[in-house]
Amino acid sequence: MASLVYLDTQDYIKIFNEAATGPNNLVLNELLKARDCGEIVIGFSFVTIMEFITKPDLSNRAERVRRGELIARVCGKNAFPYITDMANGATFPNGGNWMLHSGEKVISARSFRKRMRREFELQIAKQNVNRHIRRKLLRNGSMDELFKQSGTVWGRKRSDWGDIPVSDEFIESRVVERFFKGQCSDADLENRLSSWLYDPAE
Repeated sequence: MASLVYLDTQDYIKIFNEAATGPNNLVLNELLKARDCGEIVIGFSFVTIMEFITKPDLSNRAERVRRGELIARVCGKNAFPYITDMANGATFPNGGNWMLHSGEKVISARSFRKRMRREFELQIAKQNVNRHIRRKLLRNGSMDELFKQSGTVWGRKRSDWGDIPVSDEFIESRVVERFFKGQCSDADLENRLSSWLYDPAE
Protein backbone atom coordinates (compact mmCIF):
# COMPACT_ATOMS: atom_id res chain seq x y z
CA MET A 1 0.00 0.00 0.00
CA ALA A 2 1.29 3.46 -0.91
CA SER A 3 2.33 5.74 1.96
CA LEU A 4 0.47 9.02 2.36
CA VAL A 5 2.63 12.19 2.26
CA TYR A 6 1.48 15.68 3.21
CA LEU A 7 3.56 18.78 2.45
CA ASP A 8 2.86 21.74 4.70
CA THR A 9 2.54 25.39 3.65
CA GLN A 10 6.21 26.19 4.26
CA ASP A 11 7.25 23.33 1.98
CA TYR A 12 5.20 24.78 -0.88
CA ILE A 13 6.48 28.30 -0.23
CA LYS A 14 10.11 27.15 -0.37
CA ILE A 15 9.53 25.13 -3.54
CA PHE A 16 7.68 27.98 -5.21
CA ASN A 17 10.26 30.66 -4.37
CA GLU A 18 13.45 28.88 -5.38
CA ALA A 19 14.97 27.86 -8.70
CA ALA A 20 14.10 24.50 -10.22
CA THR A 21 17.60 23.29 -9.27
CA GLY A 22 17.24 24.39 -5.62
CA PRO A 23 17.45 21.87 -2.76
CA ASN A 24 13.70 21.85 -2.01
CA ASN A 25 12.84 21.25 -5.65
CA LEU A 26 15.38 18.42 -5.80
CA VAL A 27 13.64 16.77 -2.84
CA LEU A 28 10.30 17.33 -4.54
CA ASN A 29 11.58 15.64 -7.71
CA GLU A 30 12.48 12.56 -5.67
CA LEU A 31 9.03 12.56 -4.09
CA LEU A 32 7.40 12.82 -7.51
CA LYS A 33 9.43 9.84 -8.73
CA ALA A 34 8.23 7.83 -5.74
CA ARG A 35 4.68 9.02 -6.42
CA ASP A 36 4.86 8.02 -10.07
CA CYS A 37 6.11 4.57 -9.05
CA GLY A 38 3.13 4.14 -6.76
CA GLU A 39 5.19 4.17 -3.57
CA ILE A 40 3.56 7.30 -2.13
CA VAL A 41 0.44 9.44 -2.55
CA ILE A 42 0.72 13.19 -1.90
CA GLY A 43 -2.35 15.02 -0.63
CA PHE A 44 -3.42 18.61 0.05
CA SER A 45 -6.09 20.20 2.22
CA PHE A 46 -8.21 23.29 2.80
CA VAL A 47 -5.37 24.64 4.96
CA THR A 48 -2.91 24.23 2.10
CA ILE A 49 -5.08 26.34 -0.18
CA MET A 50 -5.90 29.01 2.40
CA GLU A 51 -2.31 29.50 3.56
CA PHE A 52 -0.44 29.06 0.28
CA ILE A 53 -2.73 30.75 -2.25
CA THR A 54 -2.77 34.18 -0.64
CA LYS A 55 -3.11 37.80 -1.80
CA PRO A 56 -6.52 37.33 -3.45
CA ASP A 57 -6.76 40.75 -5.10
CA LEU A 58 -6.85 40.92 -8.90
CA SER A 59 -3.29 42.27 -9.24
CA ASN A 60 -1.93 39.00 -7.78
CA ARG A 61 -4.21 36.66 -9.72
CA ALA A 62 -1.48 35.36 -12.05
CA GLU A 63 0.73 34.35 -9.11
CA ARG A 64 -2.22 32.71 -7.36
CA VAL A 65 -2.92 30.63 -10.45
CA ARG A 66 0.74 29.52 -10.61
CA ARG A 67 0.59 28.54 -6.93
CA GLY A 68 -2.57 26.57 -7.59
CA GLU A 69 -0.90 24.87 -10.54
CA LEU A 70 1.99 23.80 -8.30
CA ILE A 71 -0.39 22.08 -5.87
CA ALA A 72 -2.21 20.43 -8.78
CA ARG A 73 1.08 19.20 -10.27
CA VAL A 74 2.18 17.67 -6.98
CA CYS A 75 -1.11 16.31 -5.68
CA GLY A 76 -3.50 15.99 -8.58
CA LYS A 77 -6.97 15.40 -7.11
CA ASN A 78 -5.80 13.88 -3.84
CA ALA A 79 -7.58 16.10 -1.32
CA PHE A 80 -8.31 15.74 2.35
CA PRO A 81 -12.03 16.49 2.79
CA TYR A 82 -13.18 19.69 4.45
CA ILE A 83 -14.01 19.07 8.10
CA THR A 84 -17.80 19.20 7.65
CA ASP A 85 -17.54 16.67 4.82
CA MET A 86 -15.47 14.37 7.05
CA ALA A 87 -18.28 14.47 9.60
CA ASN A 88 -20.59 13.25 6.83
CA GLY A 89 -18.34 10.32 5.91
CA ALA A 90 -16.13 11.81 3.17
CA THR A 91 -12.67 10.27 2.94
CA PHE A 92 -9.34 10.91 1.21
CA PRO A 93 -8.84 11.51 -1.73
CA ASN A 94 -12.43 12.84 -2.00
CA GLY A 95 -12.30 13.43 -5.75
CA GLY A 96 -10.18 16.53 -5.25
CA ASN A 97 -12.92 18.33 -3.30
CA TRP A 98 -11.02 20.27 -0.62
CA MET A 99 -13.58 22.97 0.15
CA LEU A 100 -17.16 23.41 1.19
CA HIS A 101 -19.76 22.13 -1.26
CA SER A 102 -20.82 24.70 -3.85
CA GLY A 103 -23.45 26.94 -2.31
CA GLU A 104 -22.49 26.15 1.29
CA LYS A 105 -21.83 29.33 3.23
CA VAL A 106 -18.52 30.16 4.85
CA ILE A 107 -20.51 32.17 7.35
CA SER A 108 -24.14 33.26 7.25
CA ALA A 109 -25.24 36.86 7.63
CA ARG A 110 -27.43 35.71 10.52
CA SER A 111 -24.54 34.15 12.46
CA PHE A 112 -22.35 37.15 11.63
CA ARG A 113 -25.00 39.51 12.99
CA LYS A 114 -25.25 37.40 16.17
CA ARG A 115 -21.50 37.49 16.60
CA MET A 116 -21.44 41.27 16.28
CA ARG A 117 -24.42 41.62 18.60
CA ARG A 118 -22.45 39.79 21.29
CA GLU A 119 -19.55 42.17 20.73
CA PHE A 120 -21.85 45.18 21.14
CA GLU A 121 -23.39 43.65 24.27
CA LEU A 122 -19.94 43.27 25.78
CA GLN A 123 -19.05 46.86 24.94
CA ILE A 124 -22.32 48.18 26.41
CA ALA A 125 -21.78 46.11 29.57
CA LYS A 126 -18.43 47.85 30.06
CA GLN A 127 -20.06 51.29 29.93
CA ASN A 128 -21.57 53.01 32.94
CA VAL A 129 -25.15 52.73 31.63
CA ASN A 130 -28.18 52.20 33.87
CA ARG A 131 -30.24 49.03 33.51
CA HIS A 132 -33.24 50.68 31.81
CA ILE A 133 -31.16 52.24 29.04
CA ARG A 134 -29.09 49.06 28.64
CA ARG A 135 -32.25 46.95 28.14
CA LYS A 136 -33.58 49.47 25.64
CA LEU A 137 -30.34 49.42 23.67
CA LEU A 138 -30.26 45.63 23.55
CA ARG A 139 -33.74 45.21 22.09
CA ASN A 140 -33.59 44.02 18.46
CA GLY A 141 -34.89 47.25 16.94
CA SER A 142 -32.61 49.36 19.08
CA MET A 143 -29.66 47.08 18.29
CA ASP A 144 -30.23 47.50 14.53
CA GLU A 145 -30.29 51.26 15.01
CA LEU A 146 -27.19 51.07 17.16
CA PHE A 147 -25.41 49.20 14.37
CA LYS A 148 -26.35 51.92 11.90
CA GLN A 149 -25.19 54.76 14.14
CA SER A 150 -22.15 53.10 15.65
CA GLY A 151 -19.55 54.33 13.17
CA THR A 152 -17.72 51.04 13.67
CA VAL A 153 -14.43 50.44 11.90
CA TRP A 154 -14.45 46.70 12.66
CA GLY A 155 -13.50 44.66 9.59
CA ARG A 156 -10.96 47.10 8.14
CA LYS A 157 -8.03 44.97 9.33
CA ARG A 158 -7.30 41.38 8.33
CA SER A 159 -6.75 40.51 11.99
CA ASP A 160 -10.42 41.34 12.65
CA TRP A 161 -11.42 38.29 10.62
CA GLY A 162 -9.45 35.63 12.47
CA ASP A 163 -9.71 32.35 10.52
CA ILE A 164 -12.47 33.52 8.16
CA PRO A 165 -11.01 33.58 4.61
CA VAL A 166 -11.66 36.97 3.03
CA SER A 167 -9.91 38.80 0.20
CA ASP A 168 -8.07 42.10 0.32
CA GLU A 169 -10.71 43.49 -2.03
CA PHE A 170 -13.44 42.46 0.43
CA ILE A 171 -11.72 44.25 3.31
CA GLU A 172 -10.99 47.38 1.28
CA SER A 173 -14.60 47.58 0.02
CA ARG A 174 -15.78 48.09 3.64
CA VAL A 175 -18.82 45.97 2.92
CA VAL A 176 -19.11 45.23 6.65
CA GLU A 177 -19.62 48.88 7.47
CA ARG A 178 -22.29 49.10 4.79
CA PHE A 179 -23.89 45.93 6.16
CA PHE A 180 -24.13 47.48 9.63
CA LYS A 181 -25.72 50.59 8.17
CA GLY A 182 -28.36 48.61 6.29
CA GLN A 183 -26.81 49.46 2.91
CA CYS A 184 -25.84 45.87 2.06
CA SER A 185 -28.19 42.88 1.97
CA ASP A 186 -27.63 39.58 3.77
CA ALA A 187 -27.24 37.80 0.42
CA ASP A 188 -24.61 40.29 -0.79
CA LEU A 189 -22.56 39.89 2.39
CA GLU A 190 -22.68 36.09 2.16
CA ASN A 191 -21.79 36.09 -1.54
CA ARG A 192 -18.85 38.39 -0.96
CA LEU A 193 -17.57 36.21 1.89
CA SER A 194 -17.79 33.06 -0.24
CA SER A 195 -16.51 34.44 -3.55
CA TRP A 196 -12.80 33.80 -2.91
CA LEU A 197 -13.36 30.13 -2.09
CA TYR A 198 -15.21 29.53 -5.34
CA ASP A 199 -12.85 31.51 -7.58
CA PRO A 200 -12.49 29.33 -10.72
CA ALA A 201 -8.83 30.34 -11.04
CA GLU A 202 -8.10 27.96 -8.17
